[in-house]
Amino acid sequence: MSRQARLVEALGAGIARGSLEPGRVLETAAVAAEHGVSRTVVREAFRTLETLGLIAARQRVGTVVQPLASWRLLDPRVIAWREAGADALAQLRELTRLREAVEPAAAELAAAHATPEQLAAILDAVERMRAASSGRDVAAFAAADAELHALVVTASASAVLAQLLGTLGAALRSRYAHDLPVFGAEGERSLEQHARLAAALAARDGAAAAAVTREIARETGERLRG
Repeated sequence: MSRQARLVEALGAGIARGSLEPGRVLETAAVAAEHGVSRTVVREAFRTLETLGLIAARQRVGTVVQPLASWRLLDPRVIAWREAGADALAQLRELTRLREAVEPAAAELAAAHATPEQLAAILDAVERMRAASSGRDVAAFAAADAELHALVVTASASAVLAQLLGTLGAALRSRYAHDLPVFGAEGERSLEQHARLAAALAARDGAAAAAVTREIARETGERLRG
């Protein structure tokens, strides 16, 4: 990772955690000295953070940390930084609602447009989830789960939904960062649901695919609400 990328990560995480609070003026020279980088690196990092809405340059004031409402909250980097902040659970709830709204539409489209190769890959992801569940391998289970949902979005053949792929993937990864059960009864339920999703897609049943996808997101939301 380059110095610029490391600085973007450090400042982005600091803003998301609240240690760099809204309204704070970030001085180029001070940031350069604190992080041991050149002013050029700081300015490049500032440009990246400004595109994400985390900071803004104000005439006669300087570079100012922006409030949450200005952030690009659907960007995977912002999602990852907020995951370490105080509002991580609130973010996950919001992202789960987004999944419930968007993924059923993707699944319905995928039932019509998925290629045989994509359907085979989705079924393979279900089998890898099953194997990971048997081995109690959370990382492998999460990876197969994320790949399956990404395949569904890709198979929808929607350019608009494809632009949300990074956001939805980050939302799913965020789910595994919390203390929600992965295996046991919940894991068996998840496997059953994802197997039904794969079957519905293979049968070209868009209504069924949308229904089970909505069910998956809704039940995650219910577990988050306790």
